[in-house]
Amino acid sequence: MKDMIERKSLLPRGILILVAVAVLGVMAVEVVRVGPPPEISILPVVPVIGKHTPVKIEITEPKRGLSYVKVEFVQG
Repeated sequence: MKDMIERKSLLPRGILILVAVAVLGVMAVEVVRVGPPPEISILPVVPVIGKHTPVKIEITEPKRGLSYVKVEFVQG
């Protein structure tokens, strides 16, 4: 009889642990998931880019946002 009571008291804890593990798993997948690629628009003021040519760059990513952007112009 005592054995049955112990089994019944462990059942809610086991379910709670399984639900917690499932929620943590879903949260982990959402955190490391890769979002869609950002939209990049480069608009130079003149058709030729030089050392001091102003260039307007617009980068948007509406779903997850951007935390860091690095722009490099490489010739060739």
